[in-house]
Order: sequence, then C-alpha cells, then structure tokens
Amino acid sequence: IDIHNIEFYESGRWTCNLFECKNIKIEDVVINSNFHVANTDGFDLSCCQNARINHCFIATGDDALCIKGNGNMDNENILIENCKAMSLANCFKIGTTIIRNVKNVTVRNCEFFMKDTTGGYAGISIESDMGGVVENITAENITMNGVTSPFVVWLGNRYGSTPGAMKN
Repeated sequence: IDIHNIEFYESGRWTCNLFECKNIKIEDVVINSNFHVANTDGFDLSCCQNARINHCFIATGDDALCIKGNGNMDNENILIENCKAMSLANCFKIGTTIIRNVKNVTVRNCEFFMKDTTGGYAGISIESDMGGVVENITAENITMNGVTSPFVVWLGNRYGSTPGAMKN
C-alpha cells in the first residue's frame, strides 16, 4: 500500500484505517480532521506489518497516530518519522484494544502539539489492555508543546480481560 501526496479534510470518523495490511508506505499526507466529532483519528494501523509513515501533518479530534491490535496479525516493524501531530486526545498511541502483540515500533523526529492551548491526553500513550504484549518501542527526538501529559503508560484489563505485558 502506497499513500502519498494527498489531503484529507473534515473526516466524520477514523480518517485512514489500515487493517491487517503489509508493506505500507505513507508519505507527504495532510489530515485536517473535524475537532467536533468523536473518533476522528488520523492514521490507525490495526494488525499491520512493515509500515512507514513519513513527513505527514495530522490534526485530529482523537488519536493522531494510533496502533491497534484487534485483528489476526501482530503489529510489527512500524516506523513513524518526521511528522507533526496535533490532537485533542493522543498524538501517538499504542492501544486500546491490544489483543495481538505490538513489536518493533519506532517514532522519531516528530513534533506533537496543541496550538494556543493545553489539551489532549498525552503526547505518547502506550497501553496494553486485552492480553497483547507490547515490546521494543522506541521514541526519540520528540518535541512537545501544550500537551497535558507527555507520556502515559497503562497496563490494564479492559472489559475484564487478562492484562497484557510490556517490555523493552
């Protein structure tokens, strides 16, 4: 999958949801979502492998860059770099609904912000809540401005499920 040089405006729900995909290249994309509608995520990678998101601008009412684990494949080998994200929720998030494993994820050289106000839940949120293992996650050279919580980690049991695990 190759998505490049495109602009998405005023999404009514998740803007770009990739489910159980391999070999993804997303580059030079603008997402300017609706801030007044719940669940207007930017990019959602659900059980995807070998993905690269580069040089994108994402402004959303919900999670800007999100990795979910609610399908039949593990999420693995994901690189997000050189992006700017503004979110009323989380700028970069792993979770919720992590049933499958998430491994080898790098987010680097990104800017996470809220313009003219403090808001959102987190710049980076890593959650494992339904049995999946989250491991080998790297965040480097991240700039945050106006973000309420720079970093949130949550290991929980959503809907009474068995908690997952986190390592490295």
